Amino acid sequence: MIHTQNTIFPRIAGTLASLLTASVLFTLPAAPQHSKAAAEYLIVEHSDQLLIYNKYQQRITRQEKEAFVPFVPLRILDSRGVLNDNYTPCMKVELNGSIFYLIKNDRTTLIGAGKLGLNQIYGNVTLLHDTVQLITKRSAVLISPDNTQRVDLRNGEKLIRYFQKGDQTYIRPLVASLRFGWARLDGTVRALPPQGKERDNNKNTGVPDKTLERIEMKFREVNTLLANIFMYFNKQSNPKKSIPQWHSIESERSVAYVLEPALYGSYFSESDRYLIRDLDNILVGTVYSMSYTPGKIEIRQK
Repeated sequence: MIHTQNTIFPRIAGTLASLLTASVLFTLPAAPQHSKAAAEYLIVEHSDQLLIYNKYQQRITRQEKEAFVPFVPLRILDSRGVLNDNYTPCMKVELNGSIFYLIKNDRTTLIGAGKLGLNQIYGNVTLLHDTVQLITKRSAVLISPDNTQRVDLRNGEKLIRYFQKGDQTYIRPLVASLRFGWARLDGTVRALPPQGKERDNNKNTGVPDKTLERIEMKFREVNTLLANIFMYFNKQSNPKKSIPQWHSIESERSVAYVLEPALYGSYFSESDRYLIRDLDNILVGTVYSMSYTPGKIEIRQK
């Protein structure tokens, strides 16, 4: 591990690196915005009927399957892919920063298609993946993807925005973790510094609570910095850019933090060095190790 003193210089250097990265992103030509808007998402009602492989191209575990709740948005990375055997057709998707493969019967039909219920691809959408707060006094309504339920959204309610199609935004209220749907939010929200996913205190990640609290505090600090920088630049430029934020993904033996939107991962490698240095110092003398790839940091027991 890297041993450093807790001085103000790394914080200043990290801030400057993030500021420089953000300034570069906001001076890029408009072309990247087009690729961002060309994102595709798959929404499936009964995703438990899918045949799903993980990044190792093996059937997903029971724990991995828990993430595939009804109507969870799956970002499509390759709609006409094949597995490493160069034979099995699949759709490559991303969920919570992890890669999965939905196996197909042929080039166009997912296995289990007749049992999926709502099974809809939304193309040419605007990728958002940020956290906002509802600030309108007018009524806002969350409509379920199958159009069978309508839920009133309260003023001040916090929402995760996934993507936008026309004037409709696909969201999930933070207080209802398994409820996804559409809402019209034009001019009725304000961006929030990202807080990551709420942690289940009864869940054992293999990392002690005190260590995890220090790690989460560090990510909240970085998220607040990124939010402030991007909100500043968004006020000065058009089109607006999504605010990058680190989200936690916990498992039985580890905790991972994923930067979303994923397209920002490679841009922040320089400022990430200072974040990794701080995390390294937190883990000094413990039995936990850290692995890093652009846009993803994972902490687990050695």
